[in-house]
Amino acid sequence: MKLYLAAKQLVEDAERRQLRAASFRNSLIKWILTEFWYPLGYVVHGLDFLIQNLAKTVFYVMLFITLTFVASSKLGLPSEQTNAYLIVATILAVFVILFALPSTFSHLNLGEGDLRFLAERIQTLVSSKEELLGLEKNLELMEESVMDRVKALHWSLATLWALFLFAFNQSLGVLLKLDQGEHLGEVIGGSISTLVIAIFAVLFPLLGIVGYRRASNLVFRALGYACNEVALHFAIDGADTRRCNVHLLNNKGQQFGRLRKR
Repeated sequence: MKLYLAAKQLVEDAERRQLRAASFRNSLIKWILTEFWYPLGYVVHGLDFLIQNLAKTVFYVMLFITLTFVASSKLGLPSEQTNAYLIVATILAVFVILFALPSTFSHLNLGEGDLRFLAERIQTLVSSKEELLGLEKNLELMEESVMDRVKALHWSLATLWALFLFAFNQSLGVLLKLDQGEHLGEVIGGSISTLVIAIFAVLFPLLGIVGYRRASNLVFRALGYACNEVALHFAIDGADTRRCNVHLLNNKGQQFGRLRKR
């Protein structure tokens, strides 16, 4: 049970580290925050990357459009040609965002202080390379359970959306047959309003799922990087131990050789 409890504690530590959550001794306050407040912050924290990328995209699009417009004005290009260049500039701005270099995003912007904290926590919970491997296996199992929940949320939302579209199409067909063109505009307008409301009703849960998945990736990737640092620490300690053992054996061999000569 040691490694199971260690993995459970580390996941909680990583969550609180990502949320910059304070520790409370009062169990009631801790329970209220964990059940009602932290989940919201967790999802919002996961959506940070989406907000940052959206802001970056808007900035790049405006920058490319401004530069293109200024260059077209300086060159005295006709309006039709300028509009075409503006469209190309917008496409290029989106292109450089979508195909950014891996070195700019693959590390997930994890802080070195967070990784150092988690590595130190892991070192207090495991004492050997074998225990570390068992801990990593437990963390992988916990990550799988989180991803299973994300998949279930995706499928549930997709099923609800499919059922809504089916019911919407059926009801719209019935209304059009019953109306016989007398209030066709009102029926279509009401249907469009219902569809727009439904789209927004699905969009918010979808954003929540995206943020939850991203935040969970941050937690388990941070733990993975921290485990790698601890594995390196164990490897260095093992190498130093082997060098010491070899040195001691050599010294004992030299002492035994001197005794035989005597």
